[in-house]
Amino acid sequence: MGRTRTATTAVIGSALVGLLLAGCTAFGGDDAIPTPTRQAAERTAEPAPDPTRDADPVETETEPEQALPTGTVAAETDVVSPSGETSIHVRVVANDRGTFDAQLSGYRTTNPQPMRLEFRHRPAKPLDGWDGSVRETVEWDAAVAPPTSFTMGQAGPHPDHLRSVVLVPATAADEDSSKRPWAGSVLAAADLRWNIPNPYPGLPGHRRRRPTGRLRHRHQGRRPTGELPGRAR
Repeated sequence: MGRTRTATTAVIGSALVGLLLAGCTAFGGDDAIPTPTRQAAERTAEPAPDPTRDADPVETETEPEQALPTGTVAAETDVVSPSGETSIHVRVVANDRGTFDAQLSGYRTTNPQPMRLEFRHRPAKPLDGWDGSVRETVEWDAAVAPPTSFTMGQAGPHPDHLRSVVLVPATAADEDSSKRPWAGSVLAAADLRWNIPNPYPGLPGHRRRRPTGRLRHRHQGRRPTGELPGRAR
């Protein structure tokens, strides 16, 4: 009877061990790790997103369009007072930067005084007053001559919206206005005729956009010669 009980216990123990081993095999065991599926491999092989794809484009500064070849004369005129005693020759020439330079020569006057040269949007005449639409101006003192050239930076690549060029006696700081009551009024004026082709020939009535802003140049140069004192005429 004792032997039978012992044998039965051994059989039950062996069966439990077998079940435990079978359970380890079913829930893990020593089987090899399954290889990735095709879909998993394709997802892994996808390239990383490009961080620069959605970045804002970098703005680059462009050169102004060249309306005329460098050195071409776009406009030329003589600005002369009614009496003929004050005058200057003005020539507008295309530069190599897409804009234009005003070249000044032959300035003479019988009355040296602070003077200003202005390019205006409208036709002008002697005794005209201040004009708020001036786009290019250069000024010089009584003791010096005007500059030989200055860049018309505010006029843009198509300055032919400017209609006239004038000489205006400039006011001086702390000056008694009764000594020169004509200061600030146009002394001499000339119309401008341009040699710039229309960039929009197929659009009748097209008018170019006028640049905004005002640019003033202050010049200190050599002393003028051959001038007599007296009232500007």
